Amino acid sequence: EDAGVRIEGASHHNTFLNNHIFYNTGNGVEIVGSSNDNIFQGNTIAFNSGNGVLVSGGSIHNTLRGNKITRNNGKGIKLSGGNAGIPAPVIDEMSFEEKRVQGYVKDVPKGSVVDVYADREDEGEVYVGSCRLTSNRFYLKKKIPKGMKLHAIVTDLEGNTSEFGSYRPSLELRTRPGKV
Repeated sequence: EDAGVRIEGASHHNTFLNNHIFYNTGNGVEIVGSSNDNIFQGNTIAFNSGNGVLVSGGSIHNTLRGNKITRNNGKGIKLSGGNAGIPAPVIDEMSFEEKRVQGYVKDVPKGSVVDVYADREDEGEVYVGSCRLTSNRFYLKKKIPKGMKLHAIVTDLEGNTSEFGSYRPSLELRTRPGKV
């Protein structure tokens, strides 16, 4: 299995901007073997047989923001011992009418950035917007694409980016009675 881009063996401070990483027989991007402080931004990572991006082997501070990651056979972003295991955000409320998305992230410091995406599956095809955490909750006021699922990633102050988190409505929202 071949990756489109593989960073390994303590390779640091690489920047990948505006690339098309398509149709690989393995992962689109692999960051492995203690490779730290790499940046992937503005790339399209799609149609790969494995994950869109795999960060593993103790690699940390790898920033994955502003990419279009979609239609990969594995996860959009998979952390397997990489990026300090930063937890993914959970979107727990959204409103098309009010153009509002909100949710939470556990154990991530204030000032970290949450990026919200829409996708037909569980990745990030369409960038919706970003906001900074002021507590463990986030709030974003942007137009939400209809017919797509929402997902979010978070990047902490050290540059670790999470896997895509998903939309999980709170119990209160799921059980609220309808209007009569």
